Amino acid sequence: MPHRFVSLPCAGEPCALPAGAARPGMPAGHAVRLSRRAFVGSGLALAAAPGTAAGNASGPITVSTAAELVSAARAAAPGATILVNPGNYGPVNFSGIAKSGSGILIRPAGTTRPSFTALGLRDSAGIAIVNMNVVGTSHPLVNVYNASDIRLGGLRIGGTPNLDPWDDANTGLWVRFSSRVTVSNCRFQDLRVAAYLQRSQGVIVADCTFQYVREGLNACAIDRLLLRRNRFQLILPNYALGEHPDAVQFWMSGETQGLRDVVIAENFLPLGDQRPVQGLFLTAGYIPPEARGTMFHEHVEVRDNIYYGSSGHGITLSWARNALVWKNSIVASPHADTNAVVNDPAGRTGSGFQPQLRLWETNGVRVERNISTFFNLPATGVTQARNLKIWDSQTRTGEPVAAVFGARPTASLPNLSEFRVRPGSVAAGLGAGATPPSRAGATSLSNEAAAADVEAYHATQDRFSQWFSPGF
Repeated sequence: MPHRFVSLPCAGEPCALPAGAARPGMPAGHAVRLSRRAFVGSGLALAAAPGTAAGNASGPITVSTAAELVSAARAAAPGATILVNPGNYGPVNFSGIAKSGSGILIRPAGTTRPSFTALGLRDSAGIAIVNMNVVGTSHPLVNVYNASDIRLGGLRIGGTPNLDPWDDANTGLWVRFSSRVTVSNCRFQDLRVAAYLQRSQGVIVADCTFQYVREGLNACAIDRLLLRRNRFQLILPNYALGEHPDAVQFWMSGETQGLRDVVIAENFLPLGDQRPVQGLFLTAGYIPPEARGTMFHEHVEVRDNIYYGSSGHGITLSWARNALVWKNSIVASPHADTNAVVNDPAGRTGSGFQPQLRLWETNGVRVERNISTFFNLPATGVTQARNLKIWDSQTRTGEPVAAVFGARPTASLPNLSEFRVRPGSVAAGLGAGATPPSRAGATSLSNEAAAADVEAYHATQDRFSQWFSPGF
């Protein structure tokens, strides 16, 4: 069946989403409530819900133990709020708890975050959890399996809290066989792998920070995926073990489909340390010969992302059709100016390559208004327009970086503002390069604001066509 997408009339301008759209699985007549406050991004507007799971008629329920929490969640009526007192609750499992309508909200009773050592959401529905710590050695720490309408906002997910992922063997988040899962404003830290998303429909990961991990976010066989305004930094692989990490990786190994209906927008990847880390590595993995040419990533938009680092794969897309890659900035850090080698016996540092925008085995792809040190594009199946090559240390060709941005970024973690295109430059004339968002990554929000934030993103699940740029 061909795709049908509704264009937004207000790309790049503030615009409000229509209120009153019912979420699949809701009773007839039940609508998502939206306030006038909007989160606006290129091709995407979000409205915050002021009354997110505000509680039942008898008021919020307060709990102090894991048993009380699970019991309260099981008994709570849709719309209820459960307040969790400070403390360490150990593993918490909401298995088999399903709520209709607006679902239930679980949040701290005050400003102190309660802590879980694991969080299970298997065969669950209609649950929002905000501002909790999930810290421990469980694998995974947060397990969303065969679930729907799950909202996770403001969580801190991590292993041993020592800013060193080499002693962590676990994954932070699994989302598998689930639908309509929204994760916003969360921090992933001290983990072997931050997140796996697999065989699900409708997954949003937005405004999250990924740091002190050995591998970022992996996704396969997802229909409807939004990755927006996340920050990937301080990714620490073990090069001596042959690890080659990605901030974001797609694959199709062992699957029967690629990813479909995907938007990757406004993400910031400041990976300027002496470690070559791949940025958006949107490829296939191993595809058996009999499946080649039959499996693709389809209808994928990659826009307004900033990669800064020393891997040859700044943004790489393969085995894709019907894709739009536009207004991204791929900038070499100083460590990109030497060949890739492991520089210490432990494998903690290495030098790198000039980053590229690379495509192969693609068809029907538009590559427009990007900035990169190199463009490695196939001769067929791709149309190009208004892209700008900037200077690289190998060929010593291209527009000077300082002429594009005002100065070449050199810090390991540069500021977003350093990637703003200089007015009057060649890049500005082409309309090329990412527009840095106002922020990228997680920030501290109150319990009420974290709940409103994740609900605002979740309200877009059933209008996913508005994630895309107009006309695509």
